[in-house]
Formats: sequence, C-alpha cells, structure tokens
Amino acid sequence: MAVGSAHEDSLFPATVAEIMALDLKPTEAVFDRGFATKATHAAMAELGSKVFVAGSYQNEGSRRTQRRLASHRVGCEGRIAHLKREYGGRRSRLKGETGAKIRASWTALAYNLDTVAGLPAKLAGPGPPN
Repeated sequence: MAVGSAHEDSLFPATVAEIMALDLKPTEAVFDRGFATKATHAAMAELGSKVFVAGSYQNEGSRRTQRRLASHRVGCEGRIAHLKREYGGRRSRLKGETGAKIRASWTALAYNLDTVAGLPAKLAGPGPPN
C-alpha cells in the first residue's frame, strides 16, 4: 500500500497480484488515462479481463459498450468526491501513513453507518408457535 500521490502504474502490479490471490476473475476492467496502455494490457493479460482505458482510441467493442464502460469509470470518481464532501474524506490534519489510514477508516465508517441507518427496519412479526 502506498500513501500520497503515487502514480497508478507503480501501484497496479500489486493490485493485480491481490486480485489473483483472492481468486477473482473480473471480465472487464476500466481505467483512466493515467494508466499506460501497454503496461495495463500486459498486467491484465494474466487475469484474462477485457481492458478499457477511457479516452484511448485503442479500445475494442461497440460504441454502446464504450459509453457504458466510460460512464462506469466516471461513476467511481463521483463516489470518491461524495465521500470527500459528505463524510469527512477531505485533507487530513493527521500526519503520515497512519494518519491517512485513520482518516480513510473513519470516512468509510461514517458512510457505512449512514447507509445502514437508511435501511428499512424489519417489523417484528408473531413469534414461533409454542
């Protein structure tokens, strides 16, 4: 794990290794232009996933597929902005790697508690017959 503004390409091999360790087989993977196309395709070849790099002319598939995949990536950016804005995920006053982990954990906890609080409560029905 790297904290700060590490370049995506430097973090990607470890991410692929983690996906393989979890025995996950994603069918599609969506990336932004920060990822080098050749390196991304090489790393994802091990997983057998279809690769889509937003803004690249080398993407395969129909226009409809490309729009769907591009909107998925944009949706992830919106989630990150929402966490920063609504759940305290902005800049932390805590220092170092430990501070970054604490801030990310509190942000995730606040989001999860808010999500659970919005779930409908189960009504207590009649108990089992005696």
